[in-house]
Amino acid sequence: MTYWYFEDAETDTIRKAGPYLVSKEEIIQFAKQYDPVPTHVDEEAAAHSIFGGLTASASHTFAIYRSLTPKLQPRLHGLAGLGWDELRVPNPSTPGR
Repeated sequence: MTYWYFEDAETDTIRKAGPYLVSKEEIIQFAKQYDPVPTHVDEEAAAHSIFGGLTASASHTFAIYRSLTPKLQPRLHGLAGLGWDELRVPNPSTPGR
């Protein structure tokens, strides 16, 4: 098996492990348990937010990412937690996206 090591990753490198479409129900369920703020659990409140609708929390987006990384080819291999302190989520995850 070939591994892709964290230190070999370059900024803006794109690797695909999906697709993964997040559903409205999944966003609400995850948020109710882990991040119950209106933009994640209340469609009406979310409609009035800067995003204009329901969005998954950054924690949920990261959890989806972590569930997909074993599917990357070559497989991502790194030390636990290396670099996660600089994690950024520049685009919202929305239902069906």
